[in-house]
Amino acid sequence: MSSKQRTRGGSTGASGMILPEFKIALLGSLGVGKSALTVKFITRRFINEYDPNLEDTYSKEAVVDNQQVLIKIMDTANHVAESWIGSEDECGADRYLNWADSFIVVYSIDNRHSFDTAKTFLQEVSDYQKLNSPEKPILLLGNKVDISRYRQVSKSEGNVLSQQYACKFYETSAAGNYESVEKVFLDAVREIRDEAERHKPLKPLFISDEDKPVTQTKETKLKLAKPKPLHPKKGSTFRIFNKIFN
Repeated sequence: MSSKQRTRGGSTGASGMILPEFKIALLGSLGVGKSALTVKFITRRFINEYDPNLEDTYSKEAVVDNQQVLIKIMDTANHVAESWIGSEDECGADRYLNWADSFIVVYSIDNRHSFDTAKTFLQEVSDYQKLNSPEKPILLLGNKVDISRYRQVSKSEGNVLSQQYACKFYETSAAGNYESVEKVFLDAVREIRDEAERHKPLKPLFISDEDKPVTQTKETKLKLAKPKPLHPKKGSTFRIFNKIFN
């Protein structure tokens, strides 16, 4: 079940069960299709026109690797998202960086400027990560492959950029098939989950009495020592030996 209502915190699903919650923020410049991608994932429908000045948070229940989860997605407003890039005032940045568990940085393959802006977003988030632990996964997404005839950014460029920031890279289209869009969001959940597993504290190792090594005392050494087999004396050989030398 999905919802387009503005979320108000909590992680209770439609069934009333408490579900694991995963929060994803989409970052990118004006017109790259952040809202279209979000709505496609939430509703399976493609809607082309949005107000770029509106910011909303959506929620959707999904099954990821046999686990029921609640996914929250922040579709960031362009004027706010871009205002903190390169600025000393990071109030806008903190709102995204502190809220999200993962970031999907989006650019449009038909817009070179949006790709350059994506680079800046990646660097800004990376700089933030250096001061915080654990790190939050980042995914790089090239949108609008349905109009690849107008491509200005090659797939190899996107792949190289993702390698520079050690993040996963995707190309898809909000106007295309649902499964390719769904995969990006579900993989973001997997990345969050894997990152949390990597930073779990190690459990103390308890050794039962049965597993404890035995301290060998003189008594235990005697008990553990295997008795040597006794061989019966061969009297006939002894008597022959005495006859030869007597």
